[in-house]
Amino acid sequence: MNLGLGLSEIRRLIASAIRLITYQEFMPSFQRRRIAAIVELCGVENDRYVLRPLFRYNSAADKLEPTGAKPTWES
Repeated sequence: MNLGLGLSEIRRLIASAIRLITYQEFMPSFQRRRIAAIVELCGVENDRYVLRPLFRYNSAADKLEPTGAKPTWES
């Protein structure tokens, strides 16, 4: 079924529906998965998703740390 939507329209619909993305990574030293990053999906520019990293996993400290970027909903 063709709804008449192009790729850029589909990307904009996805960007309007999703706010946060979590990225998990398998950590062999812990033998389990950890959340490695939390990013905000800010929108679409030039047919590419605009992502803003909000948290990243620091393996030395073994914790998720803020990147210092403020989410758009706090602006």
